[in-house]
Amino acid sequence: MANARKKYTMQNMADLIGVNKSSVYRFLKKENISPTIVQNNTQYYSSIALQRVKKHFNTTHTNSNERVDNRDLLINSLQQQIKDLKAELSEEKVRADAQLAEKDKQIIGYQKLVDQSQQLLLNEQNMGLPGKNSVQEGEYSEKPSTHKSTNNDSKNIVILKDQIDPTVLKKVQKKTKKMHWWNKIFRN
Repeated sequence: MANARKKYTMQNMADLIGVNKSSVYRFLKKENISPTIVQNNTQYYSSIALQRVKKHFNTTHTNSNERVDNRDLLINSLQQQIKDLKAELSEEKVRADAQLAEKDKQIIGYQKLVDQSQQLLLNEQNMGLPGKNSVQEGEYSEKPSTHKSTNNDSKNIVILKDQIDPTVLKKVQKKTKKMHWWNKIFRN
């Protein structure tokens, strides 16, 4: 019975239980547990209040330990997910690098083919004889139609660079030059 008469302050209860004084204060206020005696502005609580506080914080500590364990499990699982994602990302990078290398090889092959076709085209143009029907740079050639047109205004004309006066050629080139839309509308 001597223990039942002993009075405890909030700090004494906090030290016995192993929690903070403010936690004990909040619990006592929440549960509306009033002090047994107030001496010199110090509140003293009975052993029954101490037992209730112990009971509360013992269940809370076991829950908090479980929460800590759950948090650790969550942290570990998240860290494992991060490791897995990093591994997957590095594998994806390796695949992408391999695809880029393959594309680079294809581009180099296509560039070689384009170069060869340009070389062949240049060789064909250089080898073309003037007697053949090859069109040289600056020449315009249109073959006459085999059928006769009934419209007298439209005639198929064969024009070669050598057959036209250079001054007339320059005038034709100026007229065929692209014109700005404003000039097309207000042409002189």
